[in-house]
Amino acid sequence: MLVPAMVLLLGFGQHKAHGTSLAVIIPKAVVSVATYAAHGNVNYIISAELAVGGIVGAVMGAKIANALPSSRLKKLFALLLVFVAGRMLYDGILFLAGCGSETSAATIVSQSAGAAFTVVLVGVVAGALSGLLGVGGGVVLVPAMIYLLHMDQKLAQGISLLVIIPVSLSGTIVHFTKGNVDIKSGKWLALGGVAGSFVGAHLADLACEDTLRLIFGAFMFLMAWLTLRKRQPVGSTSRS
Repeated sequence: MLVPAMVLLLGFGQHKAHGTSLAVIIPKAVVSVATYAAHGNVNYIISAELAVGGIVGAVMGAKIANALPSSRLKKLFALLLVFVAGRMLYDGILFLAGCGSETSAATIVSQSAGAAFTVVLVGVVAGALSGLLGVGGGVVLVPAMIYLLHMDQKLAQGISLLVIIPVSLSGTIVHFTKGNVDIKSGKWLALGGVAGSFVGAHLADLACEDTLRLIFGAFMFLMAWLTLRKRQPVGSTSRS
């Protein structure tokens, strides 16, 4: 939400929106993950494995982002949202009649070294897209954990929030060195985000799996449309 909101409403350039978004995500994620953990929706072993890969990927992604023009970043961001939103909406509609069955993360952790490697690899990809697109990794991590690691929606969201903290921090550092973090605006965005995250995490625990998937997918479709609809401001540079 942050990237298109900063571009559409605050007039940020695409690069600065991505960098500032990563910085703002950190305090929001801390508040949210505490709530998810209180409800038992966090697995620390999987989170650690994802974070290892995610930190490496985030640094690579942030460096790539600074070498690309804003128009290219905007299109990549929108395409990612459309792809993930389509899959989430499809599953949400398909299983609308019930809340689905939950898969225990313990069975995933206990499999093999190959399973752990898969988890780390997912972290690398999510981290790279996080640093590249400023999404914190959750847009990639949540669907990846659901479809590749067979977790339920709430557990995937809780783990994603915990992993987002170190991943966003590493990406923020790279963007900050390139001048793509607006600290003044970021602190106010973070303040509002912390309050919203607290409320949202509690609401997520009350909702069923399929309802969350439908909301998640519909919201990302909206963000993709708004991102593609936004024109580059007249007189702005492609590397603002």
